[in-house]
Amino acid sequence: MSFFNILYYFLCNDKLLWDFKSSHLSLKGLRILHLIFITPLMILSFLATYPSTLAKQVKYITKWVCTASFVEWIGLRCKGITFRHGWHLGWSALIYVMMLIFSRWFQKKPFSVLLLSVFATVVLSIIFQVPISKRMLKHPLKRVLTRP
Repeated sequence: MSFFNILYYFLCNDKLLWDFKSSHLSLKGLRILHLIFITPLMILSFLATYPSTLAKQVKYITKWVCTASFVEWIGLRCKGITFRHGWHLGWSALIYVMMLIFSRWFQKKPFSVLLLSVFATVVLSIIFQVPISKRMLKHPLKRVLTRP
């Protein structure tokens, strides 16, 4: 999941749909914190107590998506995160659904999940008209950690 977060920053750096803001941490620090600690810990916590029956799984995933969306909503209200270019909390909730379900499926069918993830990335890139250019290949790590 961290890889796809990095891919988001790489592809969307010229047209970010959402980003963090803080008066205490730098943008680079926030992104690193999110990529290396928050997302992996969230996924590991989610997978640690994943239930076995379908009804419990649906309830469990719903609880996690609602919780993550609520935390993001608080971030929006506190101006710690911004949305642009048509992105809204509904899109974030959809991403949380995919992230959580794909994380679970990845344990059993990694290749299928990678294909679904690439498909989702392409579809979202088309929906949000993400500009793709050769210039993106220049300083790729810098694109991930800073704004243009």
